[in-house]
Amino acid sequence: MATVLALVTKQEIAATPLGGRAALKLVEAVRQWARERACKHLLVHATGGIAPARTDRFFRRCGFKVVGGNYVL
Repeated sequence: MATVLALVTKQEIAATPLGGRAALKLVEAVRQWARERACKHLLVHATGGIAPARTDRFFRRCGFKVVGGNYVL
């Protein structure tokens, strides 16, 4: 299992379309990294408390499922 503690984009671009694309690229890079290491699961801790509803929608759209207060793929 791979665990991600933080995925961060610059605050100036986070709420723009460019920020969304950057976040998707970060998720894909982490997924690729985990695949290369034969990880069966990818756990993302979403504990920042910044826009939790938007964070939830983002990770669900990326294919993650909620496990407790975290997301796993």
